[in-house]
Amino acid sequence: MVTSLRLSEQVYEELLRLIRSGELLAGTTVTETELSDRLGVSRTPIREALTRLSQYGVVSRRPGSSVVVEAMDLSRYVQLAEVRGVLESYAARLFARNATEADIAILEQLARAVDEADGSNDLDRVVAAETEFHGFLAKRSGNSELVRMLEVTSLLTTFLALPAVPLSVPAAAGSATLHQDLVAVLRQRDPDEAERAMRNHIGTYSIPEAER
Repeated sequence: MVTSLRLSEQVYEELLRLIRSGELLAGTTVTETELSDRLGVSRTPIREALTRLSQYGVVSRRPGSSVVVEAMDLSRYVQLAEVRGVLESYAARLFARNATEADIAILEQLARAVDEADGSNDLDRVVAAETEFHGFLAKRSGNSELVRMLEVTSLLTTFLALPAVPLSVPAAAGSATLHQDLVAVLRQRDPDEAERAMRNHIGTYSIPEAER
């Protein structure tokens, strides 16, 4: 049961959870009425949430107030990851130029949280910490359009792609301070170095060649 004044946002988050958990598999077709009954809300917030998911490419509209859950195949993931890498690197450049000391201190705290999460086996914790870290960095870049674009690419490449795409991540021993090391570079306030460091950082999470 979803109960909130911000129903469309709550419905949006719940639909993402259902897709991420596999309760709504890629290729599944559902109607607004079915989702309304399942979540216990009217069709209006369902429709608003589905419109947002459709704009992000998570679902596709079908005739008769229904949608189909889109698949995240390897080819699509690679293209999205390339775009995200460019955007994240540019966000790091702007952050190095525009961030305050308070911003850097907060990012350092978030970096520690991510690095601690990376050492656990809790995938949801890792995704949440990564999202908060990169989201804060983007917001403090000073470019609102960049933030908007990163929200979409981050959603697709982390939240939804993980069940379908085999990623190669750094060994735990070598990545214990991965994000904190990145913040140390950002603290130097050298835009070129910040952009390069973020590009290298994103590159540490890759797809094994055998899977390409």
